[in-house]
Amino acid sequence: MDVKGYVVDIFKKRVFKGSITIQNSKILAIREENTVPNVFIIPGFVDAHIHIESSLLPPSEFAKIAVRKGCIACICDPHEIANVVGMEGVDFMINNAKNVNFKFYFGAPPCVPATDLEDSGGKIGVQDIETLLKRKEIKFLAEVMDFESVIQRREDIMRKISFAKTLNKPIDGHAPGLRGEMLERYISAGISTDHEVTDVEEAEEKIKKGMKVIIRYGSVSRDFDALSTLVERYPKSCMIGSDDKAPDDLEENYIDSAVKEGVRRKLSIFDFLWVTSVTPRLHYGIDIGLLRVGDPADFVIVENLEDLRVIATYIDGIPVFYEGCVKLDTARSKIINNFQASKLTVDDIKVISMGQKIRVIETREKSLFTGASVETPRVQGDLVVSDKERDILKVVLINRYKKNTKPVVGFLRGFGLKKGSMASSILHDSHHIIGLGCDDISLVEAINEVIENEGGMVFVSSERKEVLPLPIGGLMSDLCYEEIVRKYRELNRVVKESGILFSYPFVNLSFVGLPVIPKLKITSRGLFDVNEQKLVELFL
Repeated sequence: MDVKGYVVDIFKKRVFKGSITIQNSKILAIREENTVPNVFIIPGFVDAHIHIESSLLPPSEFAKIAVRKGCIACICDPHEIANVVGMEGVDFMINNAKNVNFKFYFGAPPCVPATDLEDSGGKIGVQDIETLLKRKEIKFLAEVMDFESVIQRREDIMRKISFAKTLNKPIDGHAPGLRGEMLERYISAGISTDHEVTDVEEAEEKIKKGMKVIIRYGSVSRDFDALSTLVERYPKSCMIGSDDKAPDDLEENYIDSAVKEGVRRKLSIFDFLWVTSVTPRLHYGIDIGLLRVGDPADFVIVENLEDLRVIATYIDGIPVFYEGCVKLDTARSKIINNFQASKLTVDDIKVISMGQKIRVIETREKSLFTGASVETPRVQGDLVVSDKERDILKVVLINRYKKNTKPVVGFLRGFGLKKGSMASSILHDSHHIIGLGCDDISLVEAINEVIENEGGMVFVSSERKEVLPLPIGGLMSDLCYEEIVRKYRELNRVVKESGILFSYPFVNLSFVGLPVIPKLKITSRGLFDVNEQKLVELFL
């Protein structure tokens, strides 16, 4: 089979009229031609760091959107589902991914739970990591989130890192804001990447000290604007990864959109194609094609090199997206879960006033970081309640892996919700149940709806109730991707009509419990000051 068009050679930085001959899933020959169709053939995109679970889709459905966007491969960290059900979750992701012709490459998640200060449903220990790393499907040690343990050279994490090094498998990092001597100590342990970089100065320090920087192009956290110029200066040290991607944003703005943005900024198309294909292949040792003779026949046909509208995506010589249709099989998803939480009453979330000031979690658009402020609470009788006027709302976390646990209650500002409540079973990384509300009645109803469904996203107000069930681990749906995108869009529309200020409110909410990114978070054990690495009281 021959495919013709303008071939983009990223190694020689040239574009020529050519034909690609495919035989037995490989590129047999590439020849220059005199006449070809007015289309361009480019290497397929690689998402260099993603948690598939965050799309609410299992791998087999995720791939159906990805190939439409010219993506042929993903470097996947399955630590979200691992935090829920441990090794069974990793097996689920690998086995589900095998149902489709798409190149998923999985890592072994070393921080389950994320830190020893958090509780999760699953746990992956040293022996589990060794078992995973020996598997051919596991290409790397996934993000080492607990950088404090690495810096302090704690035994468990160092044994996991050491085993990856003996197998010559790369080790991903997670080091937000880490600089200077502490960064050097972190890197010297063997950590080779970081996707938490937010400014050029930090990125250049990490690159010059030997790290690869994965420029994040996610739904909430998107560091591309600040870091895109690195691509031209350090193409061999940069990759692009989405980290966490909402399903509707995945359909609209994936890796192809990052490349398009770069081209619009007059940056080199060759450099962007390099960081989205060559650098991931070399760093992770993955078997993807780069438009060379002998390579797997992985490539994308686009209309032009400006808007990169995808006409066809080929993986191993097979057109998996062609003429507007996805050519991937549909797989029936196995339901796995871990849900023990008991329903709440309004009395369970009441906060008796015990002081004149409270700590408040501060959130902002397109950031995983939270701030902390000290405020005078709104008090009714002897109870501290949500204050819609000042946007200081009650936030509740309940451990979903144990029955009859006492919920943790705090207060949060930034969402702008004016009526009703929202709740979700997606709370990075341990995935307890999180709720945010204007009043206790709707807040308890929203949380209990999540418990009733054993996972999901919910909005409740006096006018309506909107529910998106997530039966696979409380993280993913078993529906087709078209239905999930539709339901997710409708849920977000309803929430935004209730005053929410954020583009992706449920994604923003999912990060207020992540105790490895500064500053003030809510966890199953209480409010946690990430900078001080300690639990703190609500009242001062």
